[in-house]
Amino acid sequence: MEKGKEPIRVKDKRHFDMDGKPRQVVEETGPGARPTANNHRGEATIKNHDSSAGSASRVTSVFTDLVLSLGASGFISLGAMQNPGARKAEVNLESAASLIDILDTLHDKTRGNLTLPEEKVLAETLGELKIRYVKLMKKDGAA
Repeated sequence: MEKGKEPIRVKDKRHFDMDGKPRQVVEETGPGARPTANNHRGEATIKNHDSSAGSASRVTSVFTDLVLSLGASGFISLGAMQNPGARKAEVNLESAASLIDILDTLHDKTRGNLTLPEEKVLAETLGELKIRYVKLMKKDGAA
């Protein structure tokens, strides 16, 4: 190794050990602190990582983000939102129907396993998409 260059260090930031159990996480403090038994300031604290609270909120957030992403795509397909690629609102009923079917399936398959906020976001998004889809179908059929 060249003189003056610091070696590459890899820090394991996983919150679980190989058995899937929560592991202790070392918090570093101070400038340049490293998780060693004796860093230059002697400041390394160890805490137990509580996976239940933080993990549940991250899962809820990921699920909600998925529903909102699919919902946004549905609203774009229904012309309710501007298509970022075309920079204008366009109606694509076939795409909207597919996205509604995906959200409907997701709703059926997750029934009884969602938190109240997750259920609310999914039900409201799905309901609004269905109402807009039916209105467009009636308008398209009348024309």
